Amino acid sequence: MPKKIVESTSRFEKIIKPIIQRVKYPRGFRHCVMIMGCQRSGTTLISNIFNKLPYSRVYGEFSKLSNHDTDRLRLNSVDSILEEINNIYAPLVVMKPLVESQNALSLLNSVPSSQVLWIYRHYLDVAKSDALKFSATAGHGNLQAILTNDEKNWRCQGLDKETRYKIKTVYSEKLTGLECSSLFWYARNSLYFQQNLHRDKNVSLWSYEHFLTDVAGHFNRLLVPQGFNLPSLNLAKDTYLNVANDSTISPIHQDVEILCANLYKKISDCKSEFKEESCIT
Repeated sequence: MPKKIVESTSRFEKIIKPIIQRVKYPRGFRHCVMIMGCQRSGTTLISNIFNKLPYSRVYGEFSKLSNHDTDRLRLNSVDSILEEINNIYAPLVVMKPLVESQNALSLLNSVPSSQVLWIYRHYLDVAKSDALKFSATAGHGNLQAILTNDEKNWRCQGLDKETRYKIKTVYSEKLTGLECSSLFWYARNSLYFQQNLHRDKNVSLWSYEHFLTDVAGHFNRLLVPQGFNLPSLNLAKDTYLNVANDSTISPIHQDVEILCANLYKKISDCKSEFKEESCIT
């Protein structure tokens, strides 16, 4: 059984680390990384590893950056965010506003010296994780806002007409939770291309499966160009290779499979995490 991964909330990280940073670093952040993508894609593990860095301040999905929202999920105003991160004593700010992935470009333009880190994982692994954690809605709940064109709901915001149409065409109440969760994966990762993030030099793309095989390498490539050096820590200590692809996952409806497989190939072909090739459009 894979070990359950939860947000890092140790006493050291919440209390002691900020005190040490206040002594060591000047006030105000120097660089900001915004983790985006689809939920259940390994973003909690990655944010926990960011939290190991002595110069980082990590804000999870529920944090001071979203405490004005009733559900504590949607980000506060940009002014409020900047007020918070301009008054901390950590050069690297990491936030995980997954529900704002549709607003990646706007946030990049609003937060100085920022970059987006888009995490993607195989749709079947994401769907299985989602179906297990949220069995009550079983994936159907996340699609309702898209099916009804509810643009006030973050699940529907930013999705173009073509993506909504494809989801509506394939959707049926008879679909399993796994199939609905796969369609939600399709919706969230479609935002990567709809915002042309594959063409933005301030956006990095990480495959979660590849990340697990070279944790330090991924962090080096992301942070060294920004002037940060990695400490002599075993960053891979808390990663678990058995949370990668699960060959026991049940097959899904052919129409859902085609949609997700095509998008997964398209995003995998980008390879922008290593800046070696241009993305296939």
